[in-house]
Amino acid sequence: MNQQLRRLLFATGSLLCLAATLKAQTSTAAPAATAAATPAATPTPIAVSVLVDGYYSGNFNNPAGEQNQLYNFNTSANSFGLELAEFKATRATAKPGDWGFTLVAGLGNTINLVTASDPSGDTSTKNLLQAYGTYIAPIGKGLQLDFGKFVTNAGAEVIETNANWNYSHSILFGYAIPYFHTGLRATYPVSGKLSLWGMVANGWNNVIDNNAGKTFGGGFTYTPSSKISLVENLYTGPEQTNDNHDYRKLTDTVLTLTPTGKFSYMLNYDYGSDTVAGGKVHWDGIAAYTRFALNSRVALTPRVEWYNDPQGFTTGTAQKLEELTITPEFKINDNILTRAEYRIDHSNQPFFLDHYGVPAHKNQETATLGVIFTWSK
Repeated sequence: MNQQLRRLLFATGSLLCLAATLKAQTSTAAPAATAAATPAATPTPIAVSVLVDGYYSGNFNNPAGEQNQLYNFNTSANSFGLELAEFKATRATAKPGDWGFTLVAGLGNTINLVTASDPSGDTSTKNLLQAYGTYIAPIGKGLQLDFGKFVTNAGAEVIETNANWNYSHSILFGYAIPYFHTGLRATYPVSGKLSLWGMVANGWNNVIDNNAGKTFGGGFTYTPSSKISLVENLYTGPEQTNDNHDYRKLTDTVLTLTPTGKFSYMLNYDYGSDTVAGGKVHWDGIAAYTRFALNSRVALTPRVEWYNDPQGFTTGTAQKLEELTITPEFKINDNILTRAEYRIDHSNQPFFLDHYGVPAHKNQETATLGVIFTWSK
């Protein structure tokens, strides 16, 4: 066995030396004028950006544990908090044959909650919100392939608050849909108005799969004009630990209307279902947004939301929820965004904790001031 291994290593080394020699001879034989006439390829620049997102939130219930329930990321109540400090590096792709990558790393409560959602308990990529490579295959108009860990296509909102219309995230974002997937995603531009996508991944919020099955997703984005956009996403696959047979299903729809430069409207509907220990569960909800931009620095966004969790699968309590959020924003400059927010959540059950840790309240009122710093190059 050792003799065979030595022969293999010798043969491999010989081939590498031969290849290097041939390459050197070819480079030496090439006329200097030819080398000078061939311009060096311009390297694709790597774009980098930094985000720091902090806040103060007051909760009028003064709950035990000082936590805002049903919130995502800005969960600390009656306290200052660091929601997210993020570094992002990307190598962009534009045409068939291009390759690139996206790397998003972070610190803060956002990282803790996203990692805690992984049913496998894996923390190996805790501080990497996204890490994937991209290649545009020369198929038709260009088939974009993403491989690695990437955020979900579902939902009207994203993790970074500055890219949303409100400071706090909706109940739908936190409880109806996944945060991220690990796998392979493909996107194809059918036309300037229609694009399709599909994926195969470990599951909902899985770095390492918690069963032997895989989750499949697909959907489209249809933009008939600059004023209308319709997005439809579908997901199906087994999500329960060591259960390859019971499939979780999700349909996610987002409609965005921008009739004028000052007014924008958005509607998000989600319906999900699963089977747990032989029992059927489902959840659904709808969120409606209106954004009024007074000018390039000042805007106001009300959000209203209804969420139904009849078996308590997503929130831990069988309940119906309503949520109203009003978010005025002021952009100090291109790098500093401030948002003041009033939010009230209502349940048909005594769900929200009082000062003694007892679920005694049906309402939760909060007031929040968020400040987001961004920089890019």
